[in-house]
Amino acid sequence: MTTIHQHHAHEELLNAASALSLGALSPKEAHDVFGEIMQSSANIRKEYNAMVWTAHHLPSAVPLVQPPASLKERIMSKVAERAQHENQSSPKPHAHEEFIPEYDAKGADFYSVLGSDGAWMAHPVKGIRVKPLATDKQRGYATLLMQLDAGTLFPSHNHAGAEQCYVLSGSVKVMGKTMNAGDFFSTQADADHGDILAPEAATVLLVVAMEDYRKSAWKIGVKHLWKRLTSA
Repeated sequence: MTTIHQHHAHEELLNAASALSLGALSPKEAHDVFGEIMQSSANIRKEYNAMVWTAHHLPSAVPLVQPPASLKERIMSKVAERAQHENQSSPKPHAHEEFIPEYDAKGADFYSVLGSDGAWMAHPVKGIRVKPLATDKQRGYATLLMQLDAGTLFPSHNHAGAEQCYVLSGSVKVMGKTMNAGDFFSTQADADHGDILAPEAATVLLVVAMEDYRKSAWKIGVKHLWKRLTSA
């Protein structure tokens, strides 16, 4: 009877882990389920990591489908209308040429960003949001804030340039260490810090190389634009 009960509990935890990997749980549920997974057997943790990896990489395995010409025309029309409106209502920036939503129009030698300014945008990895703060094209780096929901796993990835991370709130696990608010870590160019886990909701300040920033910013920008177009 005990064996049957353990098997049932194992299946329930795996089902919850599957929902967690897809970002289908509330923050509280994600926190609780992630805690159970971290305290479970090595096999369950291994299966959960496999689920996260699959959820992250599955979209790249889906064949691209050519959208209908009418959809492209609608998108381009919306883009043209928005560009015309912004050109008429906003001064053209002479600085900060990179992707800084909400702030690029300021284009001054000095500007500030209040905590209430702007909007957090979805990162390509589920459970993560970012708020770009500034880019320095001359020195080749970008500064941004990143929020991670409880239970979020940022899969291992390689950096073209150095990355510096300061934990503002919550905690993240990286390279076997738990980094709490006030802690800092740095990863050199062409290095890999492995998976980053968020046992609880966390906010970090990142300084990254422009090459790495452009890759993510382009994906985030496409998502942001698509959301605006489809909700218009």
